[in-house]
Amino acid sequence: MTASGFIGTFWTWHEQNEGRVYNASIDLTPLAGRSVRFILTILATGTATNDRAVWGTPRIVRAGGTPTPTPTASQTPPPPSDWLKYTNPTYGFEFKYPPQAQIVEQSNNSVKMNLPFTPGTNLVEKYLQMSVNENVNPCQSPLSSTSRPGSPTETVVINGI
Repeated sequence: MTASGFIGTFWTWHEQNEGRVYNASIDLTPLAGRSVRFILTILATGTATNDRAVWGTPRIVRAGGTPTPTPTASQTPPPPSDWLKYTNPTYGFEFKYPPQAQIVEQSNNSVKMNLPFTPGTNLVEKYLQMSVNENVNPCQSPLSSTSRPGSPTETVVINGI
């Protein structure tokens, strides 16, 4: 997504569950020198019930750089036992986060925490931002306005909510 809000598609793939893993190498030369955000999206072809999607270490590397080995896809391990628990007393939900994270903004309806990342990478910011909006119909992500019109939607139940 460009600074003006334009979202362009560089690559699409229609995957089937045949047990294979595929790599993609996309030429990003047209974006050189521009400030952009990358949006990685996975959409189910039909119902997403029991689907598990994994982005296997997406990364951007410079041409001519030393390639890193591509890991094989695996299930995400549970968080380490030393992770902290964030609890929202107003709405009664909780989630775990790494102990190096710092809560930088918090209210009854939102929290933003800066997450740790590996120094020496091109990453300059990594954060988790959660917000609650009451009585919204339809219930949807605030980011859904950036999805293509007609994108599939799905009801998701988390802890019975």
